[in-house]
Amino acid sequence: MEEYKLSKEDISFFETLSSLHIFHYIWAGMLLLLPVPFIMYTILFIPRNRTIYCNLIAEYNNSELIVITILVILSLYCIIGSVVNFLAGYFIKRCKNYLFILITSSINCFFIPLGTIFGVYSILKLVKFEIKEKF
Repeated sequence: MEEYKLSKEDISFFETLSSLHIFHYIWAGMLLLLPVPFIMYTILFIPRNRTIYCNLIAEYNNSELIVITILVILSLYCIIGSVVNFLAGYFIKRCKNYLFILITSSINCFFIPLGTIFGVYSILKLVKFEIKEKF
C-alpha cells in the first residue's frame, strides 16, 4: 500500500487554512460577546419609571432614545458579524466561497483594533496565489 506524502507547500497550505478558520471562529465568539455590555447598559443605567406600556417610547428623553438606537444598531452589527465570521470559518475549512471569505475579512477591518489586525492578516493570507488556486 502506497502512502501519500504531503509536500511542504501542502503542509503550509493546510496550516494557513487551519489558523484562518480557527481565527474566524474565535473572532465570531468575541463578536457575539461584544453586545453584552451594550445590553447591560440599556437595562441597568437608563432609568425605568415606566408604568404605561402603550406610551413607552413617548416617555423616553431624546438623548435616551438616541443612546438606545445606537446600542441596538451596534448590537445587531456585532451579532450579524458573528454569524458571518462563523460562516467564513466554516467555508475556509471546506475551501469554498473564496469571495465571501475575502469580503468578510474586509468587513472585519471595521472592528478597530482587533478586527483590523485580524482582517488584514486574513486578506494577506487569502490573496496568496497558492491559497487562491486551492479554492
